[in-house]
Amino acid sequence: MPYSTSPKSVAGWLVFVVCALVLSWSAARADEPGQTPRPTPSEPVLEPTEEEQVRLPKSNPYFQVLEIEGPFENRGEHIADPKRWAKADAEIKAYDFIVAFAKRQPVERMRKYSVRNVPIENLYRKIKQDYFLELLHIEGKLALVQARKPTPGLEDLEKVEALYDVWLIAKGTNKLINLIVTELPAGIEPGENQKAQVAFDAYFFRLLHYESRRPKDRADPDKKQWESAPMFLGRTFEVLPPEPPAETYTPTMVLGVGIGLGALAAVGFILAFWFRRGDRRVGTKARDRIHESIVFENIPDPPGPVN
Repeated sequence: MPYSTSPKSVAGWLVFVVCALVLSWSAARADEPGQTPRPTPSEPVLEPTEEEQVRLPKSNPYFQVLEIEGPFENRGEHIADPKRWAKADAEIKAYDFIVAFAKRQPVERMRKYSVRNVPIENLYRKIKQDYFLELLHIEGKLALVQARKPTPGLEDLEKVEALYDVWLIAKGTNKLINLIVTELPAGIEPGENQKAQVAFDAYFFRLLHYESRRPKDRADPDKKQWESAPMFLGRTFEVLPPEPPAETYTPTMVLGVGIGLGALAAVGFILAFWFRRGDRRVGTKARDRIHESIVFENIPDPPGPVN
């Protein structure tokens, strides 16, 4: 191959060789231990599904020490025991986390992915552990709504201005349910003697032990009975339309009555036919006996002609 020995040509070849050496040295340095590796193509990050977004992250460290039964330990009093203080602190933070988590969830999403048809009695038994921190759908009759002050964490960090303590009677039972929400539906105001039929989708937090209004001893009305109620943390609840009044005569009832009357009529017809046939039989036998008793010799002669 022809080549030139002119100064310009030689300088060009030297530049080419130097650049090649620099590039090879840089590549070698990048592969040496301790050097920042060059970025490599990676799989795209998968976005969580709607169902995953509405589920509580049960790996949360605050949930690890949370007990499913009992009242809140931290009632504002000073706790001297370090272990109890740490537990009470984690308990309040778990409470704040769930309330804030529910507040950010769209109501439609919570309704879509909540677990339905859970027997309320299961939340009083050992099996309640299976529903711990799960999103459940509950229906019942509203009984009491009370406004309560948010915890400092919810008020300062999440800008929650009000909480509502809601009590209702679970549908089909006489069991009370406690629900904490950050919003009230339209038309519902705090107060007693509520009558609306409602439904909610919220997270089962614990079996709450509380002091009820029922006196424990008639001799001492100040002592109240302690009760238990499943406690839920959510965003809000919905007012259900009133149930239609029960029909006096449903189509099934009318059909049943018609079939019954038809059956009675058929039985009456059969009995009437049976008795009538029996009457004819008895009448025939009676006539036969009368005919047998008549003898023609005993019949008197007819009277003679009248002169």
